[in-house]
Amino acid sequence: MPEHIDHLFLEFDRRLFVEEILNVEFCGDIAACANAMGMSSSYLHGLVYNTSTRAGKVNLTRILRYCVKSGKDPLRYLTKAID
Repeated sequence: MPEHIDHLFLEFDRRLFVEEILNVEFCGDIAACANAMGMSSSYLHGLVYNTSTRAGKVNLTRILRYCVKSGKDPLRYLTKAID
């Protein structure tokens, strides 16, 4: 892991998130999934289905915290780490 981690760009794997979390755990219910992660359903919908939308630190953290809380490896859902 680079020493200057504060300057890394991280993004989550939308496909894996939809397949394993949204569809399996929440039966595709965006509102329930967003509620479990502490974010608005309209934001989560845009985040999942609009590839130009970035997660941002706050919402990426919410997704990763949910993973930890539900026993998933949060690093599994990261797709980019660009300097």
